[in-house]
Amino acid sequence: MRLTALFPAAVLTATALAQAAPTINLSGTVKNSKGASVPQAIVSLVSNPAMKATTNESGAFTLNSTTSINTDYVYKAPAQRIGNVAIQGNQLRFFIPAQAQKGTIALFSSNGKRVVESSLATMNPGMQSYILPALAPGFYALNITIDKTTASYRLIAAAGNKMFVSDPKIKTSGSFITYGSVVDEVVDTLEVTKTGYTTVKYPLSSYELDNIEIKMDSTSTADGDFLFAKALGKTKTECDTKIQSIINLYFKNGANKPNGSKLYNENGNEAYIEDVEFDDVRSEGQSYGMMIAVQMNMQSEFDKIWAWTKNHMRRGDGMFNWQCTPSGQVKGNDYATDGEEWFIMCLHFAHQRWGDSKYKSDADAVSNAMFSNGAFNNNLPVFVRGNPTVDPSYILPAFYTLLSKWSGNHQSDWANMAKAGRRHLAGCVNTSTGLMVGSPTTNIPFDWDAWRTAQNIVQDIWLSDLYFNGAARADYGDWRGSSSGTDKSFITNWCNTFLGFWEKKRDAKGYWPLWSLDGNSKYGDNNQNKTGLRPGLAAMNAYAANYATAKASDGTPLAEKFAKDLWDIQPPTDDQYIYYDGLLYTLGMLHATGNWKIFGSEKF
Repeated sequence: MRLTALFPAAVLTATALAQAAPTINLSGTVKNSKGASVPQAIVSLVSNPAMKATTNESGAFTLNSTTSINTDYVYKAPAQRIGNVAIQGNQLRFFIPAQAQKGTIALFSSNGKRVVESSLATMNPGMQSYILPALAPGFYALNITIDKTTASYRLIAAAGNKMFVSDPKIKTSGSFITYGSVVDEVVDTLEVTKTGYTTVKYPLSSYELDNIEIKMDSTSTADGDFLFAKALGKTKTECDTKIQSIINLYFKNGANKPNGSKLYNENGNEAYIEDVEFDDVRSEGQSYGMMIAVQMNMQSEFDKIWAWTKNHMRRGDGMFNWQCTPSGQVKGNDYATDGEEWFIMCLHFAHQRWGDSKYKSDADAVSNAMFSNGAFNNNLPVFVRGNPTVDPSYILPAFYTLLSKWSGNHQSDWANMAKAGRRHLAGCVNTSTGLMVGSPTTNIPFDWDAWRTAQNIVQDIWLSDLYFNGAARADYGDWRGSSSGTDKSFITNWCNTFLGFWEKKRDAKGYWPLWSLDGNSKYGDNNQNKTGLRPGLAAMNAYAANYATAKASDGTPLAEKFAKDLWDIQPPTDDQYIYYDGLLYTLGMLHATGNWKIFGSEKF
């Protein structure tokens, strides 16, 4: 529908505009992922943000023509008549009868995302022109705003860079339907915003709907229940400032290329995450970069990393070579299954966050490739092809749980893997130290890979407690080691034992990163621990602080000590530590600052 009628240049009264405008009568409720009402949320039309309402204490809203007229418009300004709207090639043309001081061209995709917004300077009477960018096939809402008049049209982008424009009152039919699937039914989109919540876009099939049900997620983990808030009393503002400074260091420093920005490297429409120490690019690093990008709403960076990965790492069987040179030449001619698992999860998060179905299609393609190419054995990811040996750090039960809900294929397989993965992880733990075996190809029991197992277990418990009534806890079973209290659960006792071990190894500088499972023997040399406390290990150990209840010998809660380790340590920028430590540090910081989100959780 046309959102603002086209009038001759004249002085309009509110009554005249009310009669000419389309009828808008929308009502519904906004609730959070737990079903609780969300009051004071702003509900507005994407095509005309001035049409808005605020939810009441019950989360209810009503948005209608009267609401808009009474609250948001000034009606005594002359209106332009926008006419003769047409597209020739990629050139948008339209006519205005009088001089205009300013204008805007805006395009919105079918899910309400603004894809183009350009300002127009002073315009003389007559025909105007604007060059449109290339658009993916589909339907778009085109808004032309001249001074205080907005005209809305439906723009159809077809294959071969062909574009058409029509009055949105006209039902699109015929051959065009092949380019837009179901989005031809979308007339507009509601945008719902509230501080502390993820913005929601709700597509509308009509301007007259009632009983609309909208769900939105809090951007804070369990309403502020994130590590730095619990253990250190940090505010969300302090935490957001800290994580943004890390993102700026690693991803946003552009052409100046200080040390920090060596990690993320753009080349046109592609980007790669470089292991600076070894001068290579790994599927692991690409997937971590994508996860950081989707969590921090960096869609451009996400798309560029994924483009590089597909163009240079993807194999003929749909899997990904684990190692390439920065120029894109294959260096490690086989896959490492953790990379593919993270790719799938990142792509599903991208689909849930940004609404583009291409991400889900890509995720399902990688999922199919994994199950078709021997990536799993007995419901566990293998370390290398043809070898049933399992690297515990590749086991990601939280991801498997989400994939059992969202995957377009193998949902039951992913559910079985979540259960099997939990049992395997619980069985790998040394009950005296809490340490877990690392890479099966080295002689170091607790090594670099094993750092990540704390992240894998805690993310699983956190997800399950937050959205699935703690069902995952039963799969880990009871703790098999000694317990200091009546709580026999795996998670509490493991976190206390694990952090208790590290606390005993702490010295003035920190603690050593590589150990035998019994904790009696160090591995490596001083070159591998120049800082005294590796930032990546500090970030992974801080995950366990979320569920630790024990205290150190000085009476300080272990959770506080290990949270402070992470808060105080600086992001690594030297060539040796920037890749692995830098990425794990950033992932850990996302969770500890309350910036690790489960997009789409309102659908559980």
